[in-house]
Amino acid sequence: TGERKWVLETGQGVYEEDGTVEALEGIIIDITESKQQQNQIQYINDNDSLTGVYNRSYYERAKPLLEAESNLPLSIIMADINGLRLINDVFGLASGNLLISETAKIIKSCCRERDILARTGGDEFSIISPNTDFDKANEIRLSIKKALTECNSSIEDKALEISLSLGYAVRLTNETSIEETEKIAEAYMDRRKLLNKKSHRNVY
Repeated sequence: TGERKWVLETGQGVYEEDGTVEALEGIIIDITESKQQQNQIQYINDNDSLTGVYNRSYYERAKPLLEAESNLPLSIIMADINGLRLINDVFGLASGNLLISETAKIIKSCCRERDILARTGGDEFSIISPNTDFDKANEIRLSIKKALTECNSSIEDKALEISLSLGYAVRLTNETSIEETEKIAEAYMDRRKLLNKKSHRNVY
């Protein structure tokens, strides 16, 4: 049928009296279904159930794997949804969840293939970007801002517009840990969020 299958193969040689191989005999078992189940379990373990992006657990496992010098400069970009609690209180959890899902789609559309995007909190997303300097990290930030503006322009109820506070930091040498870079990005994001408290319609 042209389908690709996962199989488990075991076999052994059939030898002539002089030791030459006459044939191979064995068995091939179709394990496609069990492999798919295994992949599904792995996906559930690695991905956020609401948004489909990576979850906090995967994000934490990925950080040590990206400490190699070959990934420098490495950027951490953090995003926090402004006013999500208010949205949940006024419009309900379903509206809040929809806002989270749409935010994830927008941020993901601005990420590159090697970037790791994860939902690291209820209203928070983090991006690890290997080989990304300050200029490139800022480009990603600006592309997220532009995508949000375009998305919000199509939302009729302005109270449901998506608003983000964004922060980023860059790890330039191995002397600085990923965790330290993450803290700098978070502090930058928190400052932006503080400036944004009076209005949840702005993106920084």
